Amino acid sequence: MKITRRTASFGAALIATLGMCAWTALYDDSGATADTTAVAPGRSRPAAVHVASLVDVPASQTPFERDPLVDAAIDPFAPVSFVPQPPVAAPVERTVATVIVPPPSAPVAPPFPYRYVGRMTGIDGKTGVYIASDQELLQVRAGQTVAGTFRIDTIDDRQIALTYLPLEERVILPTPTAAQ
Repeated sequence: MKITRRTASFGAALIATLGMCAWTALYDDSGATADTTAVAPGRSRPAAVHVASLVDVPASQTPFERDPLVDAAIDPFAPVSFVPQPPVAAPVERTVATVIVPPPSAPVAPPFPYRYVGRMTGIDGKTGVYIASDQELLQVRAGQTVAGTFRIDTIDDRQIALTYLPLEERVILPTPTAAQ
């Protein structure tokens, strides 16, 4: 049979384990050794085994002596809360402040919802201007009402003058000049 490294390591581990078992069986904490007389198969073990009794040993020499438990100043098993304590509110002096509310500002006309696209002079000599929103393209002339709230007052080369009808406020829509 060929002995491999694995078989040798298992054998060494077995021998070490058996040696430890034998050593612990023979050794006793009180210094006494157990009876190691061999017993033939089929026979019973001798009845009298000499083992040191802990009852006869004084209390100061017992191998299991412990220090008496000391009363702890803090209970280690008390419930602990990690929620921060709410801050203690300092007394606050309540003063009555008078708040001055400014008068509401005058209403202002909204921005004109259309942009200038171009102009064209018709056969009749009147100038028509094209304006557009996101959804529609309109041709307007002076005096016409747009979107029910703006009236076109005048159209010239530089601007279109409008009036916001609910407030009678004048709005100017600049137009690019022909020179640009």
